[in-house]
Amino acid sequence: MSNSEQIVEVPTSLVEHLFYLSKETEHRHLPALLLENYSISYQELYQLAYLLSRLLVKKGLQADDRLWIEFPNSAEHIISVLAAGLADATAFQIAHGFKNAQKKNIQNRIQPQFHLGPVDTKIDNDIELIDFTIDGEEKSLLFSNNEIISLSDYSAETEIIRPGGEKPAFIKLSSGSTGIPKGVVSSHKQQFLLSKLLAKVFKFNLDHRELIISPIAHSGGWQRVAATLTIGGAVAFASQPLSINGLFEDIEEYAISGFFTTPPIARMLIAYDENQAQRGLSRCRSIELGSAPLSGDELKALLIRIPNSHLFFHYGLTECSRAFILEASLKQNKLHTVGKPAPGVKVQIRDKSNKCLAVNQRGEIFLSAAHLCKEYWRDPELSAARFVDNWFGTDDFGELDEDGFLIYHGRQDDIINCGGFSFFPTEVEKPLGTVEGIEQLLIAGIDDPRGIMGQVPVAIVVPIDAKNWKSSDLLKIAKKRLPAHMIPRKIIQVKKLILTKSGKPDRKKTVQVYLKNLD
Repeated sequence: MSNSEQIVEVPTSLVEHLFYLSKETEHRHLPALLLENYSISYQELYQLAYLLSRLLVKKGLQADDRLWIEFPNSAEHIISVLAAGLADATAFQIAHGFKNAQKKNIQNRIQPQFHLGPVDTKIDNDIELIDFTIDGEEKSLLFSNNEIISLSDYSAETEIIRPGGEKPAFIKLSSGSTGIPKGVVSSHKQQFLLSKLLAKVFKFNLDHRELIISPIAHSGGWQRVAATLTIGGAVAFASQPLSINGLFEDIEEYAISGFFTTPPIARMLIAYDENQAQRGLSRCRSIELGSAPLSGDELKALLIRIPNSHLFFHYGLTECSRAFILEASLKQNKLHTVGKPAPGVKVQIRDKSNKCLAVNQRGEIFLSAAHLCKEYWRDPELSAARFVDNWFGTDDFGELDEDGFLIYHGRQDDIINCGGFSFFPTEVEKPLGTVEGIEQLLIAGIDDPRGIMGQVPVAIVVPIDAKNWKSSDLLKIAKKRLPAHMIPRKIIQVKKLILTKSGKPDRKKTVQVYLKNLD
């Protein structure tokens, strides 16, 4: 019996699944990756990843080692992640933009054995950096040391595929409310279950073509890649730097049927001409939003621009991605929520004493799911505290309505206590909705300079036309829509909000950066 015949018949990892797709007549010659001048079939994708994995093993990569992957959104990045799985190692993806000091700190914690990425990402001479590009015409891996590995080097006789199952597949960074990166560990089985779930919920099919906009080093971007490959679709990469016109051109060039993006891009689409946006997005059948809230008004404006597409909005965390999903195009009476639990996800709303609360009562959101991660990397104490009896306390607050939809309020440390009234920034941001003349708006609490109210709310605003915008216009709207304790005491005009690495507005850092304006 050959090694390849020892594989279990029911895949428990994406790489196992791709092994089968690479052998099937129906799939093996279909495009898996769409590049500017060439494509990579399922068979070629699997074989290139396998050849890279054998090179890494030959260099000394062992089972359970960590593989640091720092390529930008590219075929090289995807092949590197798959190679980690085929080598029985754990992938650690990191997006561009981290400073060397941050990378060094993270590297000391993760302790990777090899570093895959462009030459200019190297930060440690003790860890070998492996840089390669793909020759699209020859379908070869070209390494910076002039070594070449081509598909002709592949031999099915030497295949060794280890079922992934419960073994670690990824370590992903999640800073949460502390600002200190935590390594969230997820298994092959969890990731594969999630990719199948997403493909079904987001209505992917064999003809699905996914445009990758968000960094695939983040869980939101990678899971769209995995879901597309699970269903047998094709992945393409958005042109950089990203623009709305460029987005439309990519959709047309690659016949794109769906993509995932964050609120900043959604707001750019909302600000775009309605008819032009409809034409530019007419091919799309499945669009997903996440990472930060959008108001109901914003979702309605976006729905007008995609009349032929299913629009999904999700809430989740790195520890339990896509926990709630709202199909906005079908539930327009629920746009103030983040949806219902995804298939297989259980939710409880608990008070401070850990008691489960009834509907329409605000408390901490607790989650349980098959794809819920079980631990943090080398932090048993934190793991034991956060993952209890297969439940995870999110530190996020919300409430379930009578139909089981989640109304999300915010993180515990975002609460503003103004004169004895406690509320979340989202409870101010959502009623304000889309305000004319404002591109972005963020509410935060600061200590009352007078020492009377405890805290007071402030609004940090990015105007569309800074020269002609007046803060008094926002105050008039706020006084009409909000109770007195929620009306911003200060309005600060800025050029941009500070964002996290995943594109979410960073409330703490934004306040810190512009604190000097609050005197």
